[in-house]
Amino acid sequence: MFLIELTDDLQKFGIKLQHAQNNEMVINVNSYADVLNAVRISSPADNIGNTCVGHIIDKSPNLDLMEDLKRAVNRVAFAPETIAPEAHNRKVCHNCGCGC
Repeated sequence: MFLIELTDDLQKFGIKLQHAQNNEMVINVNSYADVLNAVRISSPADNIGNTCVGHIIDKSPNLDLMEDLKRAVNRVAFAPETIAPEAHNRKVCHNCGCGC
């Protein structure tokens, strides 16, 4: 329901949201930071490709997954210029094994 509601909200602004799952990639989740790093967001039109939520939002203020996902998606949708470039991942990687 969360993704349906978020998709409906973004469609009002002409933004398409598409959910995809990659069952071939496995990440061990030992912390909330690992959860944020396991979820990826892409926006090819904004040169954002496969970036983990943890990189997009940095620290989670309330440890609320739905809030954090919405925050990350909205940041990519409305302020992609505020997200550090892909090369910056090497400096902020949380060593979760995600490959960033």
